[in-house]
Amino acid sequence: MNKIIVFGFLILGILASAQEMMIPYKVGNQFGLVDEQEQIVVEPKYEEIIWLGGDYFQTTAKIQLNDKLETAPGNFVERKQMISAKGLLYKGKELISAGPYSGFQVFPEMFIQARVVGDPAKISLNQTEFDNLNGKGPLFFLFNSKGENVHSEGFRRLELVDTIGVSNRNSLRSKYALLFTENFQKQFQMCVFDADAGKFKECLFQDVTDFKIVDADVNAKVFYLAYKDKNGTDRKKVVKREKDYFTIEDLVGAVPEKKSSQEKYEERIENKPEVEAENPSKKQVSEKFYDLKEDTLIYQKDGISTKIPLNQKIKPLFIQPYLQKQAEDMLYKKEGKFGFIQNGKIMEADFDSLAYFGTQHYLACKKIEGKLKCGTLDLNRNQVIPMEYDSIFGQMKVFELNPKSGKLELVVEKKTSPVKVQEQRTSYYVKISPNISIYKNGKMGLVKIDNQMVLPLQYDAIGMNNLKTRGSAVHRFMVLKQDGNYGVVMSNFNSENQEVIVEIIEPIFPDYPAFYFKDYYGKKGFHLFGLMDENGKLENYASEIGRIFMMP
Repeated sequence: MNKIIVFGFLILGILASAQEMMIPYKVGNQFGLVDEQEQIVVEPKYEEIIWLGGDYFQTTAKIQLNDKLETAPGNFVERKQMISAKGLLYKGKELISAGPYSGFQVFPEMFIQARVVGDPAKISLNQTEFDNLNGKGPLFFLFNSKGENVHSEGFRRLELVDTIGVSNRNSLRSKYALLFTENFQKQFQMCVFDADAGKFKECLFQDVTDFKIVDADVNAKVFYLAYKDKNGTDRKKVVKREKDYFTIEDLVGAVPEKKSSQEKYEERIENKPEVEAENPSKKQVSEKFYDLKEDTLIYQKDGISTKIPLNQKIKPLFIQPYLQKQAEDMLYKKEGKFGFIQNGKIMEADFDSLAYFGTQHYLACKKIEGKLKCGTLDLNRNQVIPMEYDSIFGQMKVFELNPKSGKLELVVEKKTSPVKVQEQRTSYYVKISPNISIYKNGKMGLVKIDNQMVLPLQYDAIGMNNLKTRGSAVHRFMVLKQDGNYGVVMSNFNSENQEVIVEIIEPIFPDYPAFYFKDYYGKKGFHLFGLMDENGKLENYASEIGRIFMMP
């Protein structure tokens, strides 16, 4: 697919709005911003631009360092290196200049939180920055809506507790924010930030230690706290809303009791309409299970035990290899072939491969005309997915960057188990997801467990996107690859008709779609995609119809 020039991409009926939209575009290797009239708002000078919502954009710029840094008294380090520095734009103007920030979180027209992570010697732009960051580890800075740093030392912790009041500048915004902070002396504060004034109004408590939340009523926004004040005196306080402000007062007596989850559950049970108890005689369930005792497989049904003798060639295969007992009919392996044990009887081993495919199906493979073909069977051994595919995979693979090579790969998602495995045993149980991957002649498709077609067998690769979200972007969606291009499958909830809408964009993107902004700038149905190369570098932005926002 040829990359499409930017001019003309804004002639879309859906873009009419009072809010002036800006879209990142690329010239050469640099990003800038253009408006809806195709006029340049920000010159292309950034390595990356990410939309954070509203009129806020996070920028990344490359800065060349040529200096000497005093990292310790008398110890100087010469720096001749390129670093990435992040800044913030608001309505096309620089709000926060490029600095050693890892990223920004914007609370529109109230305040901005910036996080800093990394070696100060490698991320500081100058000696002053290094001196401020050195020895603090990860830290946060607080900026007001004008982009002014409210507390230059920074915070070890910075958390928004609640907002209240009505802004004098914008009636849709709150005036006050209650912020909880921790300084680098491990002291705690809870202060009221006045968003209109752009500074702290007061602190409800300051520089206290041994802080803890005794209890909280999240719905009523009431917090019961305990701490030691500056004099080392134990204090118990209640922080709550009162009219359009926050108050703090002494906690007298015990914390008011709240109904426990168990009490609420019992109340629901008491108020639940009575249902006539089921007559056990009306429903009789046949109980059966298999149990391996040394070299004998015991089959028990309705209290009657039957011994199934096993010779050295027959190996029973359990769903859980560590627990050699199960209620389901079994699989077995004999001299490289696989078969079933059903209703206590050993069936003929005529499959080249068998596995438990979830709890209601089997994955079966057999050589047909000299080629191994796979399909699925139900519990009665009836064919469900035809035995015509080169391979079948029960779970969706994921696209992610290899931590060692940094390259984009389609891999099985790794999930850490909380259970420590003492002994490694081969499992013949395959976990399944709602979408089953099928492969044939180098192509891939998706079906449901009942063989209902989801995506036709025509793609080179299909997987879930597992790259990290940028800003407020959506990152959990399916990616399609075909003939070097990429497409996506998006599932979005429609609040108007209370339905989940699935949208498929066939492979039209020349680079990997790593994230997208749904209804970009509030424009219904207009999605802006961030496209990356195989090394995870942002290459371009594109619309949902495949237009690449770039200039020659």
